[in-house]
Formats: sequence, C-alpha cells, structure tokens
Amino acid sequence: MNKKIYFIRHAKSIGNVEWDLHQKDDSPLHDSGKRESQQVLRRLKKIPFDMVISSDLKRCKETTEIIMGRNKKNIRYNELFREIGQEESFINFKKRVLKVKKYIESIEKEKILIVTHSQFMKMFLANILDPKLTEKNYKKIHDFFRVVNTGISVFNCNSEGQFKGWQLRSWNEHGHLE
Repeated sequence: MNKKIYFIRHAKSIGNVEWDLHQKDDSPLHDSGKRESQQVLRRLKKIPFDMVISSDLKRCKETTEIIMGRNKKNIRYNELFREIGQEESFINFKKRVLKVKKYIESIEKEKILIVTHSQFMKMFLANILDPKLTEKNYKKIHDFFRVVNTGISVFNCNSEGQFKGWQLRSWNEHGHLE
C-alpha cells in the first residue's frame, strides 16, 4: 500500500506567544493560532483524509478540530503524538516515536493527517534519516530543520514498488500563512 502522511504542527498557542516553551501547562490556541488553523482548513479542505490523528494536548486538539470543520467525529486523539515530556529521556522519546512510526506503517489507509508538535516531527524525520540515531546527531537535525506553527510536512510511506519505504515529500510548507 502507498500512503501519504500529512504532518502539521499545531497552530500558535498562548504558550508559544508568551514564550512558555517549557509547556508547563496544556495551553490552548492563541487568537492568531485560530486564524492560522482556518488558513490550513482552506488549504487542505479538498483532501479526503482517510484517517485523522492528533496529539491529545489542547493546542493540537483545537488545531485539528478547526482544520476538520464538521468532520470532527473521526479524529483520534493519542498521547503518543505529544511533544517530548519534561522528564522524558532522549532514548524514551526516540522509542515512543519509533512506536508511532510502526503504528503508521500498520495503518491500512492511504491519506493520513497527523497534528502534532515540532519536536515530535523532528524526531520522526531524524529516525527516518538515521535509524541508528544518537542524541548528538538528533541535536544537529533538530537545530537544522525548523517547523513553524501550522507548517505542513508530507511523507510517503510505500510498502511496495520501486520507492518502498519512507520518503520526505515536503518539509514545513507554510505558504498558506503569507
């Protein structure tokens, strides 16, 4: 099966605007984040997603619900798609993201939308680029690949054919914000 997976970083939260990057609380979307989510809705409204998954944190849930409009009933909220936790080690974060990667590979759907967090997206990409990823190499990737709020990254995951495996199609596309 050939799949296309759309990863979207959540819209601007109150924590992002107030620079509370430690995510001590589960901050909701800022008004500007709600507007960003509407822009993503307009951008993606013609794509018939077979499955929608979101981190269970408020900023992702709100972003996902705005993007999905009236189709909210099929959203699956999952804590595995959260940002790295304050007490979570690099190794445990990597294991969690690899678990998600295997889960996505097992899904029998062709178009999947995932709303998550920047660090999660970077760790996901890093593990595809380097299956033996070390913390040192992750830091290089982390610092190089920027992810803006509501940036869209698209991967193909093919289980057959010439391009079997994972391919990055686009990273952090955010023309909808301009």
